[in-house]
Amino acid sequence: MEHMHRIQVDPVSILLIDDQTGHILRAIRWNEIFRVHYSKHENEQQSARCLIFDYEYGEYVEICDKATGFDHLLGRMDEIVPLEGTLWSHKIKECENGKVTTLYEAG
Repeated sequence: MEHMHRIQVDPVSILLIDDQTGHILRAIRWNEIFRVHYSKHENEQQSARCLIFDYEYGEYVEICDKATGFDHLLGRMDEIVPLEGTLWSHKIKECENGKVTTLYEAG
C-alpha cells in the first residue's frame, strides 16, 4: 500500500501531513515562496501533476497530485500567491507533457 499525504491550506502556509501519523512533514509559509512551477507527466500507465515551490535560497518542495487536497491547493493559489491574474491557470492547462512551466516568481 502506498504511503499517502494530505495537504492543508491556510492563509499563512501549506502543510503537508502524513495521513498515517497525522504529523506535519513540511510547512511552507506563503511569504517564503520565491517561485512556483507546475509540471505534468503523462503516459499510458500513469499521470502526475506537481507543484514545485522554490525558496530564494535554493531549497524546493514538490507536491504532486497523489496527495489528498492537491486540487484544493490549486484552487486556493490565486487567493494567496500573487499570481498574474488568470494567466497561471492558462499556463497549467497549456503545460506540455514532460515539461515544467513557471507560474510565479517574486519580483
